[in-house]
Amino acid sequence: MKTANPTCFPREGTYWFSGIHVDLQCGTPEAEIHYTVNGDVPTLESPVYQRELGLIPLESESKLYESVTTRTVIRAIAVSEGMEASDPETFTFDITCDARTKYRYHVLRQGEALADLYCIQDFDTDKMFLFVGTERALLIDTGYDPDGDMKSLVDTLCRGIPYDVLISHGHPDHVQQANNFIRAGIPVYMNAKDEALLPLFNYTILDGYHDIQDGAVFDLGNSVIDLYHVPGHTPGSMIAVERQSGFCFSSDALGSNRLEKPDTGWIQFDTPCCTLDRVLAQIQKFRWRTQGRLTKLFSGHNTYALEAELYLDNLEAAIQDVVDHGESVLKPTLRSTEECMGSSQIAVRSNYVYDPDWAAVNVGTVFSDGFIPKKNTDLNWIGVKNGSLSPAFDRQTTEYTLECSMPSVILTAIASSTQSTIYLNGKQITSKQDILLDFVHGETLTIEVASPDNTLRKRYILTMK
Repeated sequence: MKTANPTCFPREGTYWFSGIHVDLQCGTPEAEIHYTVNGDVPTLESPVYQRELGLIPLESESKLYESVTTRTVIRAIAVSEGMEASDPETFTFDITCDARTKYRYHVLRQGEALADLYCIQDFDTDKMFLFVGTERALLIDTGYDPDGDMKSLVDTLCRGIPYDVLISHGHPDHVQQANNFIRAGIPVYMNAKDEALLPLFNYTILDGYHDIQDGAVFDLGNSVIDLYHVPGHTPGSMIAVERQSGFCFSSDALGSNRLEKPDTGWIQFDTPCCTLDRVLAQIQKFRWRTQGRLTKLFSGHNTYALEAELYLDNLEAAIQDVVDHGESVLKPTLRSTEECMGSSQIAVRSNYVYDPDWAAVNVGTVFSDGFIPKKNTDLNWIGVKNGSLSPAFDRQTTEYTLECSMPSVILTAIASSTQSTIYLNGKQITSKQDILLDFVHGETLTIEVASPDNTLRKRYILTMK
């Protein structure tokens, strides 16, 4: 019997990217795949494809003022014990990278009731988004190229309408043109928590940018854009949501999942917010605040918009699984450890080959200091409708004032672990359940969380005033 011929994903062809990643596969279980990337005929002495070490990266050369096409020919054979070797297969990939100073754009929405919407793409296929409203415009991110003239394109698309620039976070593939806009007197906004990151990538933003915080609003006339601070990928990551449509522009804050160069959420960096227990809390807080209003999710790298709630369900489930059960459920990284800045493991839900809404995150430090899944007694969020908590909720703060001017309040407690048990004034409740309560001035609500192994308990005290 003969070993099945190897195949590849994505399929061979021409790709307009700075690079893609290829997975070699075989229909014979446990078959060993030998391959070359220089067109040579593979033999049993050729390298063995080891998926757990990362997919095969195919990169294109790039030049400042002209596009470049790089051809890579992968040849592979598969062998399996006790079977005849497969026939050799050849996979030819042409990777075309635009000139580094070139920008492409396409129209996402135009001539409708809401602001016109454009997607701008740089040579590295990083995505920027431009809203052009009736009174004002907003550009989200400025890409990876420091040398081109992105401002001229934005000026043309804005047609004389004044505009602002929002930097979603302080990583080099989203910020390079920011100083050009600042020099031209265009208001540029970024959360100041990310300014310290920029010198790590040999970039310094000019004086004159504006610090922007959670709850900020851009009113464009016929579209309103709400901003949410969602730390994790970086300390200052901001997400923009168009209020009327539910379109969510998350850049890298909620990860990406494109197929050609499989992306994940990158939270492997050495900052306190980059642990799975903390990131889960931020995602659940964001989802509670947006309450199922999100429709499409536009990341900073995906080719197409994602179904927001389906993707976020997968992203939350991937992280929740690790928070509940520990590091043993982590999987090998899709891209190599070196390419992922030292990260060798991912939390993942579903499969990038067949599910457009699959989700994963690369991890570094998995948990915060002292975090043990079976001892987890944290709440990730206490949501209040018709009222507010003071101070603002933080899972390590256990005493709050619950303020309300209505006769009743709706309370939602979200546990960090799905394995823990929650009690409200001694009665068991369900995580994420909305609970309608009479508001009685001076009374106290006690939320108690029992750890999954039922050895520890934590109490959160809410005093109604």
